[in-house]
Amino acid sequence: MERAGGEVVCSSPAADTVHPKNRALHSDSHRHTLSSLQADLSSIKETTRTTLREVKMPKIVRPENCQPARTLWYDRKKYVTINFVVQNPKDVQVDIQDTKVILSCKDVDDNNIYNEIEFYDKVFKADSREKVFDRTINLLIRKVKENVAWPRLQKDLANPAWLLVDFDNWRDWEHEEEEGMAEYEDFVDMLNEMKNKGEPPAMDDLDDLSD
Repeated sequence: MERAGGEVVCSSPAADTVHPKNRALHSDSHRHTLSSLQADLSSIKETTRTTLREVKMPKIVRPENCQPARTLWYDRKKYVTINFVVQNPKDVQVDIQDTKVILSCKDVDDNNIYNEIEFYDKVFKADSREKVFDRTINLLIRKVKENVAWPRLQKDLANPAWLLVDFDNWRDWEHEEEEGMAEYEDFVDMLNEMKNKGEPPAMDDLDDLSD
């Protein structure tokens, strides 16, 4: 207790100023806790991404009795288009990787269909898409090296009998000036002209063609 102007004043410990050393220790503790939480969160995010990748694409096993689908392909500045010709495909599995693609499915007669193609060059698997139609399985494969022509689809020089160039859609684009949106429009036209039934693939994720 203290006397001030004749009055008794009680000093409360709670009103005392916190010692600077204690305040610094308290701040350091908070920073350490925050850093630990951030590290834990990063670890959880990475584990989640890995788990989602594993769940999203199970490993495709080659069936014992299988045959390849007739395959048509053509080249563009940014993309390579592949059409696997399969009548009423079902149980379709497509695994697009950076260096190859694997297709497994059954046709209308329950024949096992299996194709594995190692690409001529690397591709962006995240920017590639597939769409299943009544008579074909269409793949749009995004090139890593844009404006570089692919002389063949496979890395291997050998050309299997089931792999053919789609001359109806092939063109010598290396000497053309149109880019971006023109390529987008050509792809839409190609899908509209296909004799397959069903809706064309969603084009929302192809906006970058105009870049």
